[in-house]
Amino acid sequence: MKYEFYFQKFKSYGQRLITNTYFLNCLKISKNIIEFYLDDSQKSTSSRFDFLDGYRGLCAITVALHHMMSFFPDIKCENDVFITAGFFIGVFGFFVLSSFLLTYKMLKDFSKAATYSDFILIILKYSIRRLFRIYFSYVVYVTLISFGPKFAKGVYTYPPWSSLILLKPTLGPNHLWTIPIEIKFYFLIPFISLFFHFSKKYWSISMLVSIAVLYKLYQGLLLYTPADVNVQISNKLYPRFPIFYAGSIVALLYFKYESLNNEYISYLNKSKLAKMIIALFSFYYAAYAALRISPYLRAGMDLYGDSIHPGVKFANLLFLMLIGAPNCFTKIFGSNYALEMYGKYSFGVYLWHPSCIYIVVNLGIKTRGLGVWYYLPLLITFGVLFYYLIENPLMKLGNVLISKIDNYHKNKNSHILISN
Repeated sequence: MKYEFYFQKFKSYGQRLITNTYFLNCLKISKNIIEFYLDDSQKSTSSRFDFLDGYRGLCAITVALHHMMSFFPDIKCENDVFITAGFFIGVFGFFVLSSFLLTYKMLKDFSKAATYSDFILIILKYSIRRLFRIYFSYVVYVTLISFGPKFAKGVYTYPPWSSLILLKPTLGPNHLWTIPIEIKFYFLIPFISLFFHFSKKYWSISMLVSIAVLYKLYQGLLLYTPADVNVQISNKLYPRFPIFYAGSIVALLYFKYESLNNEYISYLNKSKLAKMIIALFSFYYAAYAALRISPYLRAGMDLYGDSIHPGVKFANLLFLMLIGAPNCFTKIFGSNYALEMYGKYSFGVYLWHPSCIYIVVNLGIKTRGLGVWYYLPLLITFGVLFYYLIENPLMKLGNVLISKIDNYHKNKNSHILISN
């Protein structure tokens, strides 16, 4: 009888709740908030370059391990490669990949533009996406490390909040020096894409001339000093510009490659033998590039003297991956769920990895092997949380603004057509 009494009471309370307008409205609002955060703003993105998510994930993990290893000075072993090579493989790999993806998308959009207003609209929407996707997320992060709890700062020191949001040099050993350099290059991508687009049938000549001019400039005419590439005091773009530009060149070449329609390209896309040969060459080239890039494997490497060349090596490998995919080399990245996840949430992984190092160090872990087992799950946890709580909502807000601009543009064009 006692249980029946409570059951009836609970049932009566439940019936009152489901007929209560205030409660139902609260449920509806809660559902909308959860959907807003968990509904992925990038779920409709083309899957053609899925393997590049895995490639980006490898870059993210390499950078994260590069910074972690110095806090666990075990006896010298093979994973010392991450102490130095992580910088060149991870950071420069990011630079080339982001430049390729953004330039390629803009070239595709420009190819559909019919009027000058279409070009302006494409550039405006691109700028909004970059602003909401990168800069606003970055502002949230630097606000948290400037005013949040101690663990948010992680293992590094940072300049004042105002300096960080104004993209001034980060002045110290920390990881934020790359963000201002990337953002500066974002402003140049529309101009580079316009240059490529309006080169028309002379695109190959324009590309070769631009490469020759850059080579001449950076081999003597455009002088820069070791201080200009010192990441602790400088975030200048121009010493790094050739690395980014290499990614843009790959975007142009692959865009033109896709437009070719002849028997050789058709054979390359369908032939298993051709894909196998490209895959084998990709393996050998990746090994060669790693040997030439890594200061751990090649003692003669230095940040100043070799600040340009890694971009070319990454660009060549990226082009091989693009024309050969899918093959056994690209499947290392495209069929690896862990790498794809680290790639998808790479911005949060990159921003928050100093905090993850701080947590692992303060757990009292003394060896690299055990530290990595704690570190890698922490990285993806922070990356996922930052993506769904900060990046994803900001991208959705950016998409809302873009949709309003699109609607305004369509309405304006329809009024012009009616008046004519």
